[in-house]
Amino acid sequence: MSVKADVDTSLVLRVVARCALAAVLTVAACADEPYGPEGVSGGGKPGEPTPLTGLLTCNSGFTYAQPPHATPDNWKAVTSDAAAGYWGFDEYSAGAPVCAIEFWGCDATWDGTYWQECTEDPAQFLINFYANNGGFPGALVASYTVTPVRQPTGAYFPPIGELNKYTAELSPCCPLQFGWVSIVGISSGGTPANCWFLWMSSPVGDTRSFQYNVQSGFLVRQPFDRAFCLQGSRGACCFPAPSCERLSPAECAAAGGTYLGDGVACEPGLCRAPGDRCDDPLPVPALPFTDVRDSCVYYDDYDVACPDPSPGGRDIVYRYDAVENACLRISLCDGPTSFGTKLYVWENACPGAGPPLPCSDDVCTSTSSTPGVSRLCLNVTAGTTYYIVVDSDTTACGAYTLTIAADTEPPVFAGCPSGFAVPSDPGRCDAVVTWAPPSAEDACGLSAFGSNFSPGVVLPIGVTTVTYTATDTCGHTATCSFDVTVFDAEPPTITCPPDVVVPTDAGSCVATGVALGTPVTADNCGVASVTSDAPTAFPLGTTIVTWTARDAADNVATCTQTVTVQDLEPPQFTACPEPVTLLMNVGETVPLPDLVPFAVTADNCTGPITVTQVPPPGTPLGFGVQAVVLTARDAAGNTTECQTSVVVASAGPAQMALLGDRTCYAAGETVRIELWMLSIPESVNGVQAFIAYDPVLLELVSVTPAVRPESPFKIEIFECSSAPDGQQQCTPQPGHVDVAVGAPFGTTGTGDAQMVVLTFTARTQICSAPNLVAWRPHDPPSMLSAEEGQELSPPLLALSVNDAPPLLVGPSAIAAPLGEGCATDVQFSATLQDACCLDPDRVVVDARVTAGAGALGALDVTLTPSGGRIEIAGSAPVQFAGDVPTSVQVTVFATDCCALPAGTPGAVPLAGRWTESYPNYPPADGSVVNAASWDGNTLATQWRLSGATRAAAPTLLWDTHTGDPGGGGEMVWRTPYTGGTLELDAALLGGSGPATGAIVRHTHDTHHVYVDGSVDPLASWTQTTTHAVFPSLGLGVTLTARARLEGFGDTSPWPSYPDFAPGHTSGQWGRIESAALTLVTPALVTITDAVPPVLLPTGGPEEFGSDVAARWEYGTAVADCSGGLSNAATLPPA
Repeated sequence: MSVKADVDTSLVLRVVARCALAAVLTVAACADEPYGPEGVSGGGKPGEPTPLTGLLTCNSGFTYAQPPHATPDNWKAVTSDAAAGYWGFDEYSAGAPVCAIEFWGCDATWDGTYWQECTEDPAQFLINFYANNGGFPGALVASYTVTPVRQPTGAYFPPIGELNKYTAELSPCCPLQFGWVSIVGISSGGTPANCWFLWMSSPVGDTRSFQYNVQSGFLVRQPFDRAFCLQGSRGACCFPAPSCERLSPAECAAAGGTYLGDGVACEPGLCRAPGDRCDDPLPVPALPFTDVRDSCVYYDDYDVACPDPSPGGRDIVYRYDAVENACLRISLCDGPTSFGTKLYVWENACPGAGPPLPCSDDVCTSTSSTPGVSRLCLNVTAGTTYYIVVDSDTTACGAYTLTIAADTEPPVFAGCPSGFAVPSDPGRCDAVVTWAPPSAEDACGLSAFGSNFSPGVVLPIGVTTVTYTATDTCGHTATCSFDVTVFDAEPPTITCPPDVVVPTDAGSCVATGVALGTPVTADNCGVASVTSDAPTAFPLGTTIVTWTARDAADNVATCTQTVTVQDLEPPQFTACPEPVTLLMNVGETVPLPDLVPFAVTADNCTGPITVTQVPPPGTPLGFGVQAVVLTARDAAGNTTECQTSVVVASAGPAQMALLGDRTCYAAGETVRIELWMLSIPESVNGVQAFIAYDPVLLELVSVTPAVRPESPFKIEIFECSSAPDGQQQCTPQPGHVDVAVGAPFGTTGTGDAQMVVLTFTARTQICSAPNLVAWRPHDPPSMLSAEEGQELSPPLLALSVNDAPPLLVGPSAIAAPLGEGCATDVQFSATLQDACCLDPDRVVVDARVTAGAGALGALDVTLTPSGGRIEIAGSAPVQFAGDVPTSVQVTVFATDCCALPAGTPGAVPLAGRWTESYPNYPPADGSVVNAASWDGNTLATQWRLSGATRAAAPTLLWDTHTGDPGGGGEMVWRTPYTGGTLELDAALLGGSGPATGAIVRHTHDTHHVYVDGSVDPLASWTQTTTHAVFPSLGLGVTLTARARLEGFGDTSPWPSYPDFAPGHTSGQWGRIESAALTLVTPALVTITDAVPPVLLPTGGPEEFGSDVAARWEYGTAVADCSGGLSNAATLPPA
């Protein structure tokens, strides 16, 4: 609005000049007809529709009132519109400054002939106040441009339409208390266009007003008053918040409001209800307290972060003066509350200097189902003032119910579980335990709720008490407790040790001290004890041992182990038959008697013992000494031997016999020879004998005669050697031994046999009779002629038959079940026996996979010599692979000191030829031996040895040459070879077609015989031994041969001899004079997969957290040894 202070004074003068004319014109106007653009009049108006009465009168509090016509009296509506060029004026006397105005009028348009209704909205007006100048408008005091509030009254005045009431505030107030007011419409346009304001007349006033014609400049006096009201001093009047009206002091008092002062505007937040601010809080007089209010009439004064600030939220303040110490429950939840709230409290000051004491936002739902409502509890102290603020957490408002009461009750639990029991988790000594947790409620709300354990916790074996504790905000506490029992219902697991095969104790038929091994056990809670029902002594045969694992909860698991006790101890001869002497006439034979009944045997185990005799009884015998071997076999197949002899002597003239204990001797062994004088005729009263021996082989130690003084014999001892001319030279040894022959010799005419024992030391290895000769002396020494009647018949040139090969019992082999990693051990054993000498270095064990895809590890072999036997035992690890059984073949090869192989004699192969070629010269490691059979025309028609490579330098076995004064003697060297193949015509093995074996060991024992200090090539020779396995035939073969050297050079004499090895440019060659095959039966064990696949644990976390309801065990899938998982089992975790 603006106030115009400048007024055109010429206007006033023109007005004065035209006053009479204006009066005339006014009087002459027709009452009911339009009289032109100056205005319109009428004699009445239609009745007022309800509620129009209030709109046709001045509001209360106005200091000057000229309301419009309210009865059907004459009315006038005078144009007062700037667009029409007419201004209306009326005189007033308010007696106070003018602060508001009301006026009445219509919107109408003049078409030049008639008036008609129009609409102009909004309508803008210029309201001017003029000082009174002698009864005319004078100087302009104030001017306002306003857009008043227009209110249609419902009163219609044809033809100008409905009467409108206009109300406008004048600010600042016009100080002119009496004078002239002009109300002029200044807006333009409307519907239809040129819509003018016609100011309505009033029946109240001094009947004097003016209309100013802008175009003519005349001010026309009119004899009626204009409808308007003026109000004096006004200000804001507050009613119940937030109602506010601008009223005069009197009006405000009459309305029961609070007047806030002249000119005070009604602005938002001006009028406040009690409790709207901290300085006007609502009192809480006593407890319990309930207050129902609507927050929409309050304003936002305080914003507290709870936890977030909420600008715009309306707040209400209560004041509580505590009279005693207590815990208060302050709640908006216990009654209808229609909006989201916050609650907070300040102590002694409002607002507080810092954050509030407690604060509550969204903790409950009201009884009217509104979520996000607030509740808190507060400990109060007597004498302290607390300001409780109800606030909104948004800009929403509405009705709420506040309750404040003392809280004395603890929380109440619902659904507290009863005690229960659960088994431990598989493979664990604890359990993941879950339960439905209880709940707790409290009228004051909970400040804390929890438990010492939560569902999903891992609890150990035993009883665990679970306790839930609920604490309300006043500090009252309640608990809920129950017991959880975790028990172990899972039995242990136990895997027995591998089955055991053991021999009986020495001299006993049971096995004691058996090492059973240790079972592999596991239990989720630990194994308390492991026991077995194994006896102290295991009987012969198979015993099932049951192992039992027991845990602390008395859960048990069992497994069984087989203990097999084998009788490997041979029977014993407690008495071997004494030697027997048989008499026989020349030209006859005598049968070998049955010596078995004279043998006494014993064995560690009861059962039949079978004794056999070789040669068998009845075998025809000639003169000489016949060795007889008795073999005892027990029920387990173990054998032992004893040896005796049968001497066949002449029933006629006196004879001598030489008897040795055996024919095979190692260097350094004692050789015991017995000289017997047999069947001495009674007429003979003295016999003299000579003994000849080879000093290269034997060294005489002692002669022990059996003396019978009444009939002595005289024996002279000669040491004989071969002379260069081939004659034997015998040198008498000092001293002599007399041997007496008893007389008389019984009624048969024969005397007792007389014996002399000669003890020698073998100077070298002896593998046949030590070449002793006995005869009656003569000069020169020769056999007596028959005519002399003293013939020694027959002369004995050898002690006994050649050495027998060693006896191999076994091998036998077993394999334990597959264990961890699909692995096992093959265990084998065998026994080697020989009456001659045994050398462990001549024992060879070979093990190899012959079927399947398994892998064989390194052999572990133990050789235990004991007297005339060697115990062979060992093992080899096997890694199972693939899905077919794995077969392992174990073969034992052995020869005695005389190179006689153990086994079964095979067919006699052809002799052959051999070569040994060298990669360089002189020979060193790396030379290669090739050999083959020779049928006189073609090589290798029957057998071929290829690619045996020298592995080490020759080793000296014995030396009788060094130090020999005559330059004679012998040196024997052994050379080892490795690798190569042995091809045989399978006909030699009882089959057909060719067969190829792998050489396990090949050796050369080369005998260098010296004469006069040089090697005699004609007398020297080589013993070759080849051990080879033929897996396809399930056989082992030993090929022995006697070879001699024939030549050497840079090229082999092929085709009669095998060619040199490729790249070898020199070598030697020779003949194989004889060969022999010996067959060896190996042990074969087949390993199959009988173990199901398992899932091995690898550990895992004990617990992921108290809020985790399950625990995972991690493991690794281990494929079945045969590659499948169809029968997978799950092992408990370790």
